[in-house]
Amino acid sequence: METMMGYIEESAAQCRRNIEQASQLVQPAVDLYTKKEYNRILIIASGSSYNGSCLAKYFVEKVLKVRTEVVTSFTFNHYETIFDEKTFVFGAGQSGRSTNTNDALQKARDHGLTAIGLTGNVESVMKEHCDLCLNWGMGIEKIGFVTKGVVTLGLYYMLFAIEAGKAKGLISAEEAAGYYHIGEGKLRMLIDEHPNEDFYVMNGNRALIKREKFERYLDQALLYNNLS
Repeated sequence: METMMGYIEESAAQCRRNIEQASQLVQPAVDLYTKKEYNRILIIASGSSYNGSCLAKYFVEKVLKVRTEVVTSFTFNHYETIFDEKTFVFGAGQSGRSTNTNDALQKARDHGLTAIGLTGNVESVMKEHCDLCLNWGMGIEKIGFVTKGVVTLGLYYMLFAIEAGKAKGLISAEEAAGYYHIGEGKLRMLIDEHPNEDFYVMNGNRALIKREKFERYLDQALLYNNLS
């Protein structure tokens, strides 16, 4: 029988799986976000999805350097009156059946905003009210007090911020080292040993990593299993 404690105990393993498949999980949202410049990210949710969204607010702001707000679906539906096309909207609801959240997504779209629905059920009615309906990597919890959904939702926004941040520009050697779980010394050794590779550029004494080219280099060199 599924229990709340069981879901809590499963949370860490689910988060690890989501991190391992981060690019695949968030890429559709990243592709939409990087099509143009946004000056605000607005996250709309209720209940546990609101709590999960709040977990990531400051991380998203720090990585993407874009004002990020989390509001309840009720607040957006009844009080939001200023709409800017440079606002990127997420609406989150685990079941995809929240009337308030789906109404908020529809309101955002009606005012010309890009709106992504995040849910555990992409075949729910939510898909009719957003530009893109995505599974945040959780599924449905079958008991009333959801837990795994809260942490995996917060993690989804963080993974989105990391992938979108890399897609929009260069990252430092230090940041790349943290992302790929390899030591900074090892990374700099690779740069020193491969001066003609194009996965980095020098900005003074600072090496800046080109994420996609670095990933391809690692794949080609078969180094993933040896960088420890």
